[in-house]
Amino acid sequence: MFSCCRGYATVEAEYQQEYVSGNASVRTNGQKTLVDAVLAVGYDKLSVGGKVVVDAASKQAPQDYNFGAEYAGADYIAAAVTEKKRSVLSLSYFQRVSKTHTVGAQATFGLVKPSRALQFGTDYEVDRDTTVRASARVESGKDTTVVATAVEHKLSNPRVLLGVAAEFNISPNNVTAGRMGITATLGDF
Repeated sequence: MFSCCRGYATVEAEYQQEYVSGNASVRTNGQKTLVDAVLAVGYDKLSVGGKVVVDAASKQAPQDYNFGAEYAGADYIAAAVTEKKRSVLSLSYFQRVSKTHTVGAQATFGLVKPSRALQFGTDYEVDRDTTVRASARVESGKDTTVVATAVEHKLSNPRVLLGVAAEFNISPNNVTAGRMGITATLGDF
């Protein structure tokens, strides 16, 4: 696959067998050439894997490298993954409560620089054409909780997916509006 966005041209290849999957991509902007390699091994309900990002033009150490593990049950997923050169650990749990409702939580811990964050979220299908999502994020050292919500609705004629999202910063003294967005996707979705 070949694509071009954000000033980079990208070539990507995927490999998949029964218990192993991998992905390699090369992206370049003419001055920097980054190689991303991902490998995952899974058996039964357990998967483990890793990712490394290397600048092919330099002789420096990898720019980023991380590992993760995931256990997927019939209606839940528990995962532990590292981020930012293994300096951050994220533990997450997602549960399908019903056919139309999923909830989840993620705790993030700084392993090098002490930090903590906790995020809760929910995804609810109001009907087959309308979905509502909401989340709240609390970080150590900050007195602001970030609350976000999004609504998506599908129109059938013409085929359009409409979305509205908003983010609010809530502190003990006030509530301020954060980012807001409106989307429209035309065609197949």
